Amino acid sequence: MSRETAQISKVIYNPANRCFEALVTLHLGTTRARYATRLRAPIDTPFAEASRGLIAHAIRQAERGMGMRATFRPLRPQAQPAELPHAA
Repeated sequence: MSRETAQISKVIYNPANRCFEALVTLHLGTTRARYATRLRAPIDTPFAEASRGLIAHAIRQAERGMGMRATFRPLRPQAQPAELPHAA
């Protein structure tokens, strides 16, 4: 996959599963796809390292067509209603 823009939501640490979790949005041309991601790592993992791991997880899911995702496409401009001829 070519390098695309990624946005990461609020990162949380889930102590029960010992992993970081976040929603990662990948901007793929005119489409955005949001992936639920997780990274198994200790709680003292630096934020930058955890973020890179979460983004890498989203990219792997996108490449494999797997995981929980939501896809957003740009809205099409709506056609304007045709004007009706006025009666004379």
